[in-house]
Amino acid sequence: MPGAKNLIGAVAFPRGVADPEADLACFENLAGFVEGIELVSGKRRWRSPVAGEPVFAARGFVIVVRPPQACRLEAETGRLLDEHVLPLDLPPVAEPSNVQFTAHLRGDLLGLEWRADGRYSGGAPVPDEIRRGFERRFGGVIEWDLRTGALRTGAAGAAPTEDDLPSWPYRQRGVWRERAWRCGELTLRLAADESRTAGQESISLQRAEGGALRSTGPSWAPPIEPTVTPDGCHLLVRRTAPPAGPWEVVDVRAARELARVPYREGSQFPAIIGARLFFMTAPRPGSPAALHAVDLASCTEVWQLTLDPPMARGAPPLPRSGPAP
Repeated sequence: MPGAKNLIGAVAFPRGVADPEADLACFENLAGFVEGIELVSGKRRWRSPVAGEPVFAARGFVIVVRPPQACRLEAETGRLLDEHVLPLDLPPVAEPSNVQFTAHLRGDLLGLEWRADGRYSGGAPVPDEIRRGFERRFGGVIEWDLRTGALRTGAAGAAPTEDDLPSWPYRQRGVWRERAWRCGELTLRLAADESRTAGQESISLQRAEGGALRSTGPSWAPPIEPTVTPDGCHLLVRRTAPPAGPWEVVDVRAARELARVPYREGSQFPAIIGARLFFMTAPRPGSPAALHAVDLASCTEVWQLTLDPPMARGAPPLPRSGPAP
């Protein structure tokens, strides 16, 4: 890719992104607002009145998206710098709330690649061929010139041919999915082994190589709950049948287990940065929601940050204001 060495990609964090060089992580808390914290210590830096999901953080700013709007915040303080309405060309079968963004920066040009799954929302049953016409994947690219503020649509990236292959259900970004996923140039999926015998079913990690899929790395006997990190490069698997097991953390590029981290009830949105696992835990009776950092080498908790409770009626609208002076 021309200029790939100048490309800055987003670093995934639970419900947000991180800028490790600036010791910053930004995330959408359970109340719907954006917060900034220190990545190393977990110390809270700021809370913003902006609602949405942070999708990029680097070079002193944070991009927050809540379709169809996008904001740029100052990374140090969380101050709103500017905001725009994104030119999303969504078909009627795709809802703005289901749009997912991947961001990258080259120079002053921010690329926002979006994907959305169409859904049939009618009440009456329809034939399978009609339903499949609705349940397709849509996407595109929006280019934001951060110097001038201009936005334009660009060419959509090509979806991998393996994207529609049957796959074992897994969680990613808190949502159940049944499609192959990407880790850089790799295409992977979880699937039942074809060589399994009656009563001995196993689920294995498979990798696309030379147009074919082959099993690689560890396998698991169901029932299991697999979760893929937002960047697609780590797989967390735990057994759900009693006795429930820990999170087995697998590096899918090396096809090997990195650690076994004790699982906390209600854990969700895991992401790995360097040698740490970050995740959230949902609120439970007597236990508030929290953000956690765990060292993968020792499998011990480094810090924990208590989060605001969820809002009863969802996140507030984005604030309306002009660019900062």
